[in-house]
Amino acid sequence: MKKISIISSIVLLSLFTFSDSINWVSYQQAKNLSKLNGKPIFMFIHSPECKWCNLEQNNALTQQNIVDYINTNTIPVDITLVQESDYQKYGIDGIPGNLFINANGICFYSDVGYSSSKSILITLQQGVKQFSTSSGSSILPSGASIPNI
Repeated sequence: MKKISIISSIVLLSLFTFSDSINWVSYQQAKNLSKLNGKPIFMFIHSPECKWCNLEQNNALTQQNIVDYINTNTIPVDITLVQESDYQKYGIDGIPGNLFINANGICFYSDVGYSSSKSILITLQQGVKQFSTSSGSSILPSGASIPNI
């Protein structure tokens, strides 16, 4: 069973490199892939009713250089909120939310609010850099954590 899991992870990893869109995976898949390949999890938290979320999703997150950066350097997870106020259970103070999480579910870097193409690339680069230097402690408020989704 473990061999099948490793083979399927390798197949998934090969898909990350050659795509015109972000290769979103589930949170559980992301945690497994992050353990396997040592990449941070990039979590995009948004709501369909949020104007700024839609702008970021349809503009910044569709630029090919950003898609390539996300697919190459992170394990992306798309979290669509049922209710706009649900962002609070992720320990953030608004949406859209761009969180960087390690394989243990610890958030070590975040950026909340609309990001243009230029600013999201900077956020992504900072999140990936922070991953390599993070101490393993959460930046979320005390008691807040990433729900096991």
